Amino acid sequence: MTKEDIVASFFVRIARLRDELQAIDEIVPEKELVITALLGLPTSWSAFSLGLNNWKETATFEQLWDACSQEEVRISLVINKENEEEKVSNAYFAHHKNKRSFKKTKWREGR
Repeated sequence: MTKEDIVASFFVRIARLRDELQAIDEIVPEKELVITALLGLPTSWSAFSLGLNNWKETATFEQLWDACSQEEVRISLVINKENEEEKVSNAYFAHHKNKRSFKKTKWREGR
């Protein structure tokens, strides 16, 4: 999975490869699909992958796809929230910086 990929496109590629292999009578075991998908996730997902290893039962390919889709949404929400907080912080800083500059200018002018 590349940085530009979304989870759906990554898992669709794996599913297509599985289907192409099945078409030539090469059956890929479910566990191998799961391991392949986990190994294909970006390193930034390592904590998520480790968490999946703590599941009592090995996830199916579809369960992993669902879990990764949910994680992608969670990551997106966190990133959006951080961006909003940064915008607010920058606006607050710019607003107060302008007020300080204005007060200094008034003081220098003798007002």
